[in-house]
Amino acid sequence: MTGPALRAGGLGAHASRAMLQLSLMGAFARVVLFASNWILGGLLSQEAFGIIGMAIAFFSVAFSLISVGLDDVIVQRGSARRYWDGVADRLSVRFAWGAALGLAALAPLAAWLYDEPKVIGPFLVGAAALPLAGACVVPQARLYARMDFAFIMQWGAVDLFLVQGLTILFALMG
Repeated sequence: MTGPALRAGGLGAHASRAMLQLSLMGAFARVVLFASNWILGGLLSQEAFGIIGMAIAFFSVAFSLISVGLDDVIVQRGSARRYWDGVADRLSVRFAWGAALGLAALAPLAAWLYDEPKVIGPFLVGAAALPLAGACVVPQARLYARMDFAFIMQWGAVDLFLVQGLTILFALMG
C-alpha cells in the first residue's frame, strides 16, 4: 500500500492510529447501543422487550455463521485476493441464505420452547436481514485489506445510527 497515510508515517504509525480510532469507535458504539437499549426499554412493554431479547440469542449465532473466516481469507491473500473474491462472495451469500432459512425454520421451535408465539415475527425479520449481511462480507474484507479505516469507521457510524434510529422509530410507531 502506497497511500498518503503510509508515506506520511509508515505502516506502524498508520496501524497504531487505525487501532486507536477503531477502539474509540467500538467504545462509542457501545455507548450508543446502551443508550438505544435504554430508550427501547422505556418505549416497549416488558413483554415486547423480552421477546426481542429471546430472539437476539438466536440472531447472534446465525450472524456468526455467515462469514466463518472467509473475510480473513480475503484480507490475508494479498495480491492473490482477486482469485478468492468470487469464491468467498458466493460462499458467504450461500452461508447467509442457509442461516436465514435455518433461522426461519427455527422460529416455530423457539416459539414453542419459549412458549411465546410472538417471537416468530422477530425471527423472520432477522432471517430477512441475513442475505444482505452475507453480501457484505467480501466488500468489508476488501476495505480492511486496503486499510481504509476512516471509511470503515464512517460507514460504521452511519450504519449504527440508521439501525438504532429506525429501531427506535419503529418502536415509537408501535
